[in-house]
Amino acid sequence: MDSLVKSLGGQVTPEIAGKLAKYLGIDAGLVDRAVKILSALAVASMVRKVSTPAGAAAAMEALPQKEEPGAMASLFSALKGEIPEETPADRMQAMFGGGVNSMVSALSRKMGFDLAPLAGVLTVLMGQHLAKMTRERGLDARGFARMVEEGEDEFLADASNAGIATLVRGAMEVGDQAEDLRARFTEHELEEIHIAPMAAYCLVAKASPSGIKGSLEEIRAANEVSIEQLKDVAPISLLGTLFGGGLTSAEAEELKREAERDEQLLQTIRESAAVMKTKAPGEVETFRKLVNDVARKTAEASKEGGFLGFGGEQVSEKEKAAMGKVAAALV
Repeated sequence: MDSLVKSLGGQVTPEIAGKLAKYLGIDAGLVDRAVKILSALAVASMVRKVSTPAGAAAAMEALPQKEEPGAMASLFSALKGEIPEETPADRMQAMFGGGVNSMVSALSRKMGFDLAPLAGVLTVLMGQHLAKMTRERGLDARGFARMVEEGEDEFLADASNAGIATLVRGAMEVGDQAEDLRARFTEHELEEIHIAPMAAYCLVAKASPSGIKGSLEEIRAANEVSIEQLKDVAPISLLGTLFGGGLTSAEAEELKREAERDEQLLQTIRESAAVMKTKAPGEVETFRKLVNDVARKTAEASKEGGFLGFGGEQVSEKEKAAMGKVAAALV
């Protein structure tokens, strides 16, 4: 029987690994190593959670009961008014903890490529596999805790895993520091800062004739800006701990509510900028650039007017006005 860590990593089949390697532009061998690291990190994170009866029960209840949507699908569905019960971000936080984005960022630096897409895919697959194992073995919360703890013990007992174990311990330390940083902010403050770039997207998209529901290109452009702008942000930073895993279901619900009124979207941007200036002044310029660039890229994502792709303008006057409002709200 495979060890728990190996069993979880085995959910990424050679076919999936190959597709991920092609998407990320890296060798499949790097994907295999990253899968082993993330699987071991997942088990180590869950061992902490199941150390108490209440934690074990909560970890078991958090296991998925059905297939999960992808991060992009979840976000696009949210903007159309379809909020999933749990998003991939919810799943990642449930499995790895609130410092997951910082942990993945730190490991990405070690590996030399962005692990976030792989972590998102693997989290869903691991969650589904753990749920299946739990059902097939008829485990209660205590049995689930024992399975996870024994899985870590078996992994650590194998000397060949020493290198990965060291990386996992380092990532866990980063996660602890990220959790400490998050504790300096209220949940509302963290939520407002995290959804501010998408609030800018909504404002500009609403100014477009295609509207907020009309352009997948625009939402992809907004997502790509976040990835590009934050790729060099320190893992143990406010932006580093908030961004990387997509919106939680609670954040998606809040964004949906705010998208009904432009002033509410602008208020979110104002409030988030104010919190950044007060509590994270060293990151405020990066934050402003992120939000402004999301607005700009959204406007540039598709031409407005014209016919059959000819003519039209890259950025409409209404979109320019929306971009100006976003910029003013960030001052």
